[in-house]
Amino acid sequence: MSHSPTRGGVAKLGERGIRAFFYEGLQGLQKTGWVDRVSTLYDSDQEVEDYHGIGHVPAMRESRNGRNAEQLSHFNYEIRNVDFDATIRVKKHEMKRDKVGLIRKRVNELAGSSQKNWARLISNLQINGESAQCYDKKMYFAKNHQEGKSPVQSNLIDASDYLALNVADATDPTAAELMKVFMKCIQHLYSLKDDQNEPRNEDAMKFIAFVPISMWGESYTTITSKNLAVVGGGNQDNPLPDAEFSLEVVPNPRLTFESDLIVSIDDGSSYIRQEEEPLDLVILGEDSDHYYFNKEIMVSAESTRNVGYGLWSSSVKAQLS
Repeated sequence: MSHSPTRGGVAKLGERGIRAFFYEGLQGLQKTGWVDRVSTLYDSDQEVEDYHGIGHVPAMRESRNGRNAEQLSHFNYEIRNVDFDATIRVKKHEMKRDKVGLIRKRVNELAGSSQKNWARLISNLQINGESAQCYDKKMYFAKNHQEGKSPVQSNLIDASDYLALNVADATDPTAAELMKVFMKCIQHLYSLKDDQNEPRNEDAMKFIAFVPISMWGESYTTITSKNLAVVGGGNQDNPLPDAEFSLEVVPNPRLTFESDLIVSIDDGSSYIRQEEEPLDLVILGEDSDHYYFNKEIMVSAESTRNVGYGLWSSSVKAQLS
């Protein structure tokens, strides 16, 4: 909805007007959709949450020799809540002189800082996945995961696992090369076993590829074009646009790696989000000592939350070479 500022800016709106702008921004917020699709949000009521997990049930088998009851495997994983805020200062004269709606825009943007915070936190998990432990006490992206009856498994793959990951330019692969890389990542996710040595991801039908910005253009071509140019001339068929499964590419500008990419299952299980104090607006308004001494109000969007690793078997990191 367009805004036609009235004479005198927003000075007369004061704290109530600032709050109205904030919740207006929340209502119109376009969520960073991938955050909700690779992570699940849990309510928290204490400083540290301990997530207890129970392994998968065994496969059904013939009962001719009686029942074979098995003990389910257990794991636990702690996530500590952290206070976050985004705070802006609004001077008295700025409220008086704002006739083009800049304060309204900035407070609207403050509302969006919450979703961006989730995206930043999960991006940090992706970046640090090779050096941070998940629930099985292994690094999240590692070659030595093992649970229950499963073999030793990896969700960190390179050209030694699949030759398709050896490309002409690891920082700028072609669309045809990326098609093969994406297919191998999905293939690898389908190959993983749970702690009962049963297929872990056999029902997965939706996938998300997280790529650095340098790979965005070719990645988009990879998922949209039915024919892909190959080195030396000519084209090859691209199975991705007509595949039974779906693949979305997310160019994540927060990723710091240049020759790696991540493919995750779109089922909310790769990462954990927890929130003890949901997003709230705190204002030091015109009746505060701060306003009296500084002739400004302070507006803060605050939340107590954090993130952690979910199931390692829902994501795979591919290292191109």
